[in-house]
Amino acid sequence: MRIKESFVTAQRRPTADPAAIRPSGAIAPAVFEQAVAQADVAISITDPDANIVYANPAFARITGYTPEELVG
Repeated sequence: MRIKESFVTAQRRPTADPAAIRPSGAIAPAVFEQAVAQADVAISITDPDANIVYANPAFARITGYTPEELVG
């Protein structure tokens, strides 16, 4: 697959739920979890021993493993 060089400018859009944005600018944990789960890029979180404790659906799709096989 050939990737074109392009630059995307992120624009801040109002959120449907103003409570999702905290005064510090951090997003609520539920919003973060939903964004990671829906991302089209592979995301995994490991413990200090490099064991996968979380992998989003894209990670499973890209690697060909089931979520159950990945975690642990």
